Amino acid sequence: MAAPQPKPENVLFGDWGAFFFNYGEKDELPVGATQGGGSFKYEPEFKEIEYDGSPGDTMGMKRITKSKTQISFKTLEFLDKDKIKNFIAGLKVFEETVTKDGKTIKYDVIEATERLTKESYLKNVAWVGETLGGDIVEIIVYNALSDGSLELGFENESEVVPEVTFTGHRDPENIRKVPWKKRILTATEVAKLIPAG
Repeated sequence: MAAPQPKPENVLFGDWGAFFFNYGEKDELPVGATQGGGSFKYEPEFKEIEYDGSPGDTMGMKRITKSKTQISFKTLEFLDKDKIKNFIAGLKVFEETVTKDGKTIKYDVIEATERLTKESYLKNVAWVGETLGGDIVEIIVYNALSDGSLELGFENESEVVPEVTFTGHRDPENIRKVPWKKRILTATEVAKLIPAG
């Protein structure tokens, strides 16, 4: 039997995409430049339903008890004051006026509050990319909270590029709904959005 032939039009390119905060919403905001790409991970936790006399894994006797959904990227634009509060939950950004050498100057101040509110959660964080065949692929993580650590590396001849991880959270009003989805807009459908002429 001959090996299956590849279908190049189905190849998804990691570098043909971008990350967004609140994708598709009125307050959508591009993350901006990244370095080293990013990743998406959906990790369900499986539990085997045990029964007397079981010789091993049995079809139909397994269930998913919980799951974790995460999306992450390494941002080059970490200090953008309009975006930084999205990168680490519980940050506040404000201006501070000080006097130095008889001159009044203003600092943009970024400070950790270590308090989470409903506003700490983004509606979503998304990666939007394209296949070789022109399909648009969207991976959207809902109720996203940046709940990882903040680590800044200061190295010679290198940019400071922190990795930011967002975890999707279930809505208490719809607790069974998993907080992510993938959408594919085929090239044919994409063509309908391109103005004629």
